[in-house]
Amino acid sequence: MRQQASQSVKCDGIQWAGFPAGTALQNIGLAVMAGGMLALGAFTAPTVFHALPREEAAPLMARIFTRFDGVLQMALGLTLLGELLRRAAGPATWTQGLWAKLRLAALALLTVSLLYATVVVNPQIADMNRAGVRRALNTAQGQQFERTHRLSESLYKLDLLLVFLLLILTPFLEKRHPVGAAGSQSLPQAGAE
Repeated sequence: MRQQASQSVKCDGIQWAGFPAGTALQNIGLAVMAGGMLALGAFTAPTVFHALPREEAAPLMARIFTRFDGVLQMALGLTLLGELLRRAAGPATWTQGLWAKLRLAALALLTVSLLYATVVVNPQIADMNRAGVRRALNTAQGQQFERTHRLSESLYKLDLLLVFLLLILTPFLEKRHPVGAAGSQSLPQAGAE
């Protein structure tokens, strides 16, 4: 019986450790997303387009963003793995309440939006770049490129907003062990049966 109680407490300890580990993984993934989006959108793209002619800058930035899409997908994977660890950590009292529901909705919207941008929209832009289509309103292809590019920019802005919202909300919605919950039980005494 002591062995069963010991295993139960050990399992609870592993589950409890999953919560801070999940939070850390999630925050690393979110930080990579935010840092990359800011670095590329605020610094790299304007610098490249200022320093090079558009005919050279556009294909270069398309290659950079194609690689960055892979980084975003890996960072999203870390974020979702972190969320799974948080959920597997035990009682889900930390998922209750308005702020917690807002956080989960933001995570779901970020997942859908980021995957749509990196799997559908950005590959369309890369294909248009390879085909030599440029952002110009005087041709049908140029207008399509402009619309697709604006959609991509809007999705990145939405994703960045959601990432910041998650970075702000996640640390404040921590798991609470009510008194007497499985994670707060004490170890059995040596002589107890």
